[in-house]
Amino acid sequence: MPHWLRFIALCGAIFGPIAVLAPFLPGEWTNEETGEVISNTEAWRRGFAVEVMLVGVFLVFASTCVFRRISSIRFLIPLALLSLAVYSYFTPDTSSQVDIYGALVWAVLSGWYLLLKSNVQEYFKQETEQGGDGDAEEAV
Repeated sequence: MPHWLRFIALCGAIFGPIAVLAPFLPGEWTNEETGEVISNTEAWRRGFAVEVMLVGVFLVFASTCVFRRISSIRFLIPLALLSLAVYSYFTPDTSSQVDIYGALVWAVLSGWYLLLKSNVQEYFKQETEQGGDGDAEEAV
């Protein structure tokens, strides 16, 4: 497995469950732009908690797909980031231009890495050759 891909998948596997559980933990949420502190119930009502939980579910799903060499994740990650940019564009009350441009930049960078880097392509090609289970030869 390429080193950067391993690092990114490991981070997703660690932070995904945290993001899934965070909305259920007691406490308050702070709006970074306005400094407003809101309760957990209000965060669910405004949709902040749902967004955090959905990102956590996607991180766990993406990490599992990378570790199991499911090659369709190479297309889903850039598409998910692109859809996040579109969502941020249409929800200006909860998003800023930094969110939109950040998601677009990450969509382009992840698409370049996952779709065009030869070592990543070789890693996911091993899925069909080895049945998606082997760790026979590491693509560096």
